[in-house]
Amino acid sequence: MALYKRLGKLTGWTVPEGGAETRGTALLRPSGGMSTANNIVYRTERIARYFESNRSSWLQFYASERWIFERIASKSGSIGRVLDVGCAAGGLGLALQERFSIDEYVGVEINEQAVAAARARRDRLRPRAEFHCQDIVKMATVPRAPFDLVTNLSCSDWNVETAAITDACWRNVIPGGNLVISLRLTNGGSVNDMSRSYQHICFDEGLRDDDEKANYVVFNVRDALRLFENLRPQPSQVLGYGYWGPPSKSAVTPYDQLVFSVFALTKSTRDDQVPTSELHLPLSLWTA
Repeated sequence: MALYKRLGKLTGWTVPEGGAETRGTALLRPSGGMSTANNIVYRTERIARYFESNRSSWLQFYASERWIFERIASKSGSIGRVLDVGCAAGGLGLALQERFSIDEYVGVEINEQAVAAARARRDRLRPRAEFHCQDIVKMATVPRAPFDLVTNLSCSDWNVETAAITDACWRNVIPGGNLVISLRLTNGGSVNDMSRSYQHICFDEGLRDDDEKANYVVFNVRDALRLFENLRPQPSQVLGYGYWGPPSKSAVTPYDQLVFSVFALTKSTRDDQVPTSELHLPLSLWTA
């Protein structure tokens, strides 16, 4: 609870208790009888088709994502060596190199067709680039780890092993480096149950009952902070930015409004470092 107490002191806000569905670390494992032995290996070709032409340039990324990357870049505009977990077709690498200096870009993606699409345009990336078709949770080591920046955008909250994915990403961050992670937040109860909250993997192709579906995890803000607090070592700083918006039209979820947030977690360089936070989130997320 130390991070919550410090957060209250820093912001003057009272961190709310989770909603009725939040029970300790219940969000960190899915309900509804689903096994946490494996993440879902998405098979659809739609992921590759969509990401070959979307989220491949700087302005195609969300304002929250761009804000975080601008904040963590060095004064010289460098972000060093990058590991992109859930990289799809490698578009983040193309987007980042428009704006920053990158020393290396490594992508990990669970969908085979998306990795093939990423490898097909590897020559468009200026830094050294490589791609691995694997579940990050099952990788004992990521080649060339650790990294200055590990990104986890629409990854931990789009599959089953939410905490395990986040932990695996954190292991690959160099001390003093950053993990950038996106999460969907609410002031109500957390949901990690695909029978109640899921997303059709269809993008703009129309919804069908036989669509492959992704887990659509929603975090109560308190549970999101607990996810970060449980990391070892704890982050030395938590920087966050987000705003209210409607869920995707392809998502089925109990909420009609969510805070779409992105966080940068800085890895401690020493054991006695006291975590601090700077959160640019709607006040109503905390007070409602």
